[in-house]
Amino acid sequence: ADATTMTATPPPSPLSTTLPTAIALALPISILASAALLYYLFLPAINAARSGGEGAIDEEILDGKSGAADPAPVLSLVVPAYNEEERLPVMMEEALSHLDSNRRDVVERCLRIVGPSGGGGPRGSKSRTFEVLVVDDGSSDGTAEVAREWARRVREWRTGDRVRLIRKGNGGKGSAVRAGMLRSRGELRLMVDADGATEFGYG
Repeated sequence: ADATTMTATPPPSPLSTTLPTAIALALPISILASAALLYYLFLPAINAARSGGEGAIDEEILDGKSGAADPAPVLSLVVPAYNEEERLPVMMEEALSHLDSNRRDVVERCLRIVGPSGGGGPRGSKSRTFEVLVVDDGSSDGTAEVAREWARRVREWRTGDRVRLIRKGNGGKGSAVRAGMLRSRGELRLMVDADGATEFGYG
């Protein structure tokens, strides 16, 4: 009789059975660990986004009073500034000189836009004021000191007009503009570039 040859199947290796199980267990753990690491790395950015990208905001009262009880200025200029120590003084000189020397014309134009029901200040153009909000967006130079110096000058030459300084963590131009607009008191609010790109005049 022919002998039937039986081939014995070797038992599975312990490694071959445990390796897939280990990989299956390690994969979700590694995914969770990576997600946790990314969360903590980007947590500051997440918090900034939730607050509008502004971070901590500090407004300095440069003239010793908040101005909350004063009539609203007819116009607020919001100036986002990041490391603009060199160019900001030129822009401030041009803007404030133009507003002061053309006060009647600027006020009348503003009031035509606002209309008779706008604002809460007196209608007379001579009594209407302006404010400039310099929003220091986390500058590492003397941008804030420039704003303080111009606040001192404005107090000396014109009662009522104000330069206000808002300091915040760096969040970009859009964040700085938003912070300034939300804290402006003017009946009209205008964003002005600190680098002098905004020209004053009537063309």
